[in-house]
Amino acid sequence: METPTIELTGNWDLTIDFQGQQIPVSLTLEQTDGTISGKLESMLGMGKIENGKVAGNSLSAVAVLETQGQAFEILINGSVENEEITGTLSGPQLPHTYNFSGHKK
Repeated sequence: METPTIELTGNWDLTIDFQGQQIPVSLTLEQTDGTISGKLESMLGMGKIENGKVAGNSLSAVAVLETQGQAFEILINGSVENEEITGTLSGPQLPHTYNFSGHKK
């Protein structure tokens, strides 16, 4: 596995393009070597980030969100350059893949 070239620990402000609406999301990450964990908060619910991996300037993780009493998984894939993050959110319960972008606080 490629050595991480980015440090993700901290708070991130993201915006998800959700069917034409800009949804603000707060992401809190903790990185230890090539692994990440943390939490994701939005108006759609809160989620725990698990199974996160960092290689080079790329990240991948799973967020388990609970909304309206149901849990579902969101796959997060992204990359970071100059404290700016971009990527996609997808998952079996999502009808589409959604783009996101953001920056470290």
